[in-house]
Amino acid sequence: MLDATPQRYSRLSPAEVAAASKQNIHATARGADECLLPVPSNAPRPLSPREAVGTWPYRDASGALLYLTHRFDNSDGKSFAWQTAWRTPSGAIGWKFRAPPSPRPIYGLDRLAALPESSVLIAEGEKAADAATRMFPSMVTVTSPGGAEAAAKADWSALRGRRALIWPDNDAPGETYAQTVAALLAGVASEVKIIDASALARTDPAGGEREPVAGWDAADAESEWGDKAALREALKRCVRS
Repeated sequence: MLDATPQRYSRLSPAEVAAASKQNIHATARGADECLLPVPSNAPRPLSPREAVGTWPYRDASGALLYLTHRFDNSDGKSFAWQTAWRTPSGAIGWKFRAPPSPRPIYGLDRLAALPESSVLIAEGEKAADAATRMFPSMVTVTSPGGAEAAAKADWSALRGRRALIWPDNDAPGETYAQTVAALLAGVASEVKIIDASALARTDPAGGEREPVAGWDAADAESEWGDKAALREALKRCVRS
């Protein structure tokens, strides 16, 4: 079994981080290199860029590692980069800061397999997905790789027949993400509903209303709402079809 503990890696330049976050290169786009999904047991350990503030392993239904997503906080905001295992024509296996081919497996396939009857909560981003998993243990929380603009490049087929609830960030890209995912799940999921992120962000944990914060998400909700039962009730009131 592959040891997925990342190794430390030399610092990436800002240009390399930006390029890695935008790549979507198929296995045949650069000669005969082959993207390996899942990662084979004889692959070396993945690398870990020193400046990454978060790393999330994507796994298949059996729990096998597929690829990694790294988050970077930059002076002009956040960015993401994939790390995937590749095999060269000579048979050598190594890691590259390169996107997996589309359609890309979503985050949480192992949780979906473990809870085949549960409803699904779709968060926007891995950090938000992890927070939602802790807050809503009876649901399966997933997200798509690559941020709000890459939802159409994800493989949503694992949600076939599931009831889905989308929790976007409280901003314009979040609303676009929610509408895009809802459209992609039409004919796949048995039911799709969206949380009104603005209404939920306006709900004060102490009661009443407050000024909503742009970009407010599930991770913010987890840190602000001490009473998780009250949060779940507030969320129910903010669900729209």
